[in-house]
Amino acid sequence: MSMKDEKHVVQDEEGNFVEGRKYMNLGERRQFKTLKQDNEVKLQGKTTIMKVKDDEEHDEVLWLGNKLIDDWSKEEDVNRDTIKKSYELADLIEEFVDDIIEINNLKPSKEDQEEKN
Repeated sequence: MSMKDEKHVVQDEEGNFVEGRKYMNLGERRQFKTLKQDNEVKLQGKTTIMKVKDDEEHDEVLWLGNKLIDDWSKEEDVNRDTIKKSYELADLIEEFVDDIIEINNLKPSKEDQEEKN
């Protein structure tokens, strides 16, 4: 089985589950890394950091869920809107995304964290 076809499943005791692709391609990884980047604006020699990417389009959980989740225990189709409005599977969706971030080595490094502070 190729990496492209490998699946990751998160399931609870009641049989609810979320399933999707385990690995992200290079384009998805690069795009993910820019989701939460702050915009830098230079005004008269001074650099100003603007935090403007706090909307749904730049939400890591919604973005990754929409890109990777392709099956779940709900009777609805999997799409951005149903992911966003899910009550029953919210915890599983967040756990799935956390796992995918770790599996694909997308956690910010200590240097990245220090640079932001």
